[in-house]
Amino acid sequence: MKKRPNRSKEALERERARRNTPEYREENRRRAKTWREKNHERYLAGTRRWREAHPNYDHARYLALNAYYKDHAKNYYAENKTRLATKYKKWAEENRVYDLARKRRYYSENKEKERARFRAWKKANPGYDGIKKAVRRGQLNAGNVTAGELRAVRALYGTQCLYCGAAATAMDHVIPLARGGAHAASNLVPACTTCNSRKRDSLPLEFFWGMSPKRPRRGLAQSQPAL
Repeated sequence: MKKRPNRSKEALERERARRNTPEYREENRRRAKTWREKNHERYLAGTRRWREAHPNYDHARYLALNAYYKDHAKNYYAENKTRLATKYKKWAEENRVYDLARKRRYYSENKEKERARFRAWKKANPGYDGIKKAVRRGQLNAGNVTAGELRAVRALYGTQCLYCGAAATAMDHVIPLARGGAHAASNLVPACTTCNSRKRDSLPLEFFWGMSPKRPRRGLAQSQPAL
């Protein structure tokens, strides 16, 4: 086996700092999951060998400890809810692109669970949706886009979605209304229904960083006008 060369203390510190980032941990989890999916039988065989080599391993004790730590984490969150919420909000603002990608990935893997949770939340908060729609109506009424201006926007950008290149079926606010964007022709671009829905209150760059790799990314690259 080839011996690894001695590294300086500074190099080791840099390596530890790199491994302590959310991006590294997320990439490591993704690689491990991909390996398990591609080598499922090998993974199961390795698990069987480990269990045979550790016959005294108490799985019931592991489950009990796991339940204990989950209860401890739940109680800790309940006691420090405000502080943790403020801390997470600050982190999300500083890592908006990463946070959007993480949320989209989680939603795609837990669609039914998230839909049920949203339905329950909506039922428990019947007035919130009406307030949100009222705010949006007020923002839309503050601006006035004519049919001629919409035709000019389509003539400028074409009839394809500016984000993925599919057929455009809607108009999207480049700077979302929720982020202070205006309801004006200068802030509108053609988009498909899927991209318009998924972009929500993201800026274009944030949306592209969190965009699924399965969808083509040719719309903005092929368009001549700059946003």
